[in-house]
Amino acid sequence: MNKSKFKLYKHYPKVINKDEEGGIHEEYSNIGQKFKAEIWPASGKLQVAMYGLRLAYMMNMITDHLLNIKEGDGIGVENSQKADYKVVSKKKYTKHIVYELEKII
Repeated sequence: MNKSKFKLYKHYPKVINKDEEGGIHEEYSNIGQKFKAEIWPASGKLQVAMYGLRLAYMMNMITDHLLNIKEGDGIGVENSQKADYKVVSKKKYTKHIVYELEKII
């Protein structure tokens, strides 16, 4: 991992809310916790096979930070007030964690 490529991002935990009619919907917390990570576009044969046309909206993220980021949580750039990407998968390795992110449209 090249630490010089790491930038600040924000983690927005997923929150499950009920409306007046009892419907359940997912949102992201309004408060983001800052952390450092490297994000780059998804590519390669495996990711093309997995995501197909959605690949244009996919990113990879690597971090060594021990935040409790879960699948379904939101990630935003440092200056944003809301999540820009949704965590699709989380892969733990010995010294780092790799996440796959999908752009929120």
